Amino acid sequence: MVIQFIAFTGHSIQPPLPSQNMFEYLGLPVSFEIEDSTLKKSCRFRELQATVHPDKFTQASKHEREISDEHSRRLNESYKTLSEPFLRAKYLLKILGEKETKGKDLDPASLMEMMEWNEKVSEMTSEGELSAEKEIVQKEIDGIMKELGKQFADKSLDGVRTNITRLSYLYSLRTAINKKLEDLMGM
Repeated sequence: MVIQFIAFTGHSIQPPLPSQNMFEYLGLPVSFEIEDSTLKKSCRFRELQATVHPDKFTQASKHEREISDEHSRRLNESYKTLSEPFLRAKYLLKILGEKETKGKDLDPASLMEMMEWNEKVSEMTSEGELSAEKEIVQKEIDGIMKELGKQFADKSLDGVRTNITRLSYLYSLRTAINKKLEDLMGM
């Protein structure tokens, strides 16, 4: 079966097109707003993976096996990147020609807020207060994700960069909270 995203010539698999971004490779619109169900259904990930899976090419030439491996890697990387909203936002910013955020996109007040929040969490000692703080952090993350959708739609890329940087700090904070919770529970 010939799938439009994977080029075959006769019975020979062709390499992925280097000019295709991950959205195009999976047959998706270039957009931040992609639902998980849309990603799974629209890109037919399993069908594509089955088509180019290296096991299908064990009897093929070395060159075709390498191409199959390349497609398989690219499918997995594309799916992973586009299924995680934070990674999708960073990737979308990149293909829109914007520089990657390097932590310089927060104003001093926001940076101070993040530092104080980190310090507050580092001083927490009970499971209850850490769990409550984790919920607050998650609500902040969820709010920023909604903002990102609007900012991408409005092409407000400065706001996108700021929010991606903010998310980096919040994910770090959430990881620190999870680590402290694990330590408290003896995991």
